[in-house]
Amino acid sequence: MDKEIETLAASAATAMVGLMVTDSWKHGKARFGKLFARRNSRSVAADLDEAQAELTAVSAASRPELAADIEAEWRARFQRLLRRDAASADEFRALLADLGPGPHPAAVHNTIHGGVRDSPVVQSGRIGGNVTLGGPPPHST
Repeated sequence: MDKEIETLAASAATAMVGLMVTDSWKHGKARFGKLFARRNSRSVAADLDEAQAELTAVSAASRPELAADIEAEWRARFQRLLRRDAASADEFRALLADLGPGPHPAAVHNTIHGGVRDSPVVQSGRIGGNVTLGGPPPHST
C-alpha cells in the first residue's frame, strides 16, 4: 500500500503543479481543495493560491526548480492525507483520470492529387507523432 500511496501522491502533485501554470488552474484548485475539505482538514485554498502565485511570478528559467520544490511539498501532504484516509485513494484516482489527457483523436489522412510537383505539402493545425513526407508507400503484390 505504501508504494501505491507514493505513486498516487507523486502523480497528484505533478498534475497539480502542471495545472498551476495553465488556464485550467481554477478548476484544478477546486478539485484538489475538495480532497482536503472532505476530511475536515484545514482549508488549503490559501496554500494552493500561494504556491500558484509563487510559481507564476518567477522567470521561466527559475520555474523548473521552484516547481520541483512545490511538487515535493504537495507530494508529502498528499501522502499524509492518503495514509490518514485510505479510502481517499479512489478519489485521487478519479481526479487524476478527470484531469488527464482526453482520448487520442483519430488519425487524419490527407491525400493530395494533381497540381503538386516535387514539393511537399503540409496541412496542419498542429503536428504531433510521426510525419512522413514523400510518395505513398509501395504497393505489395
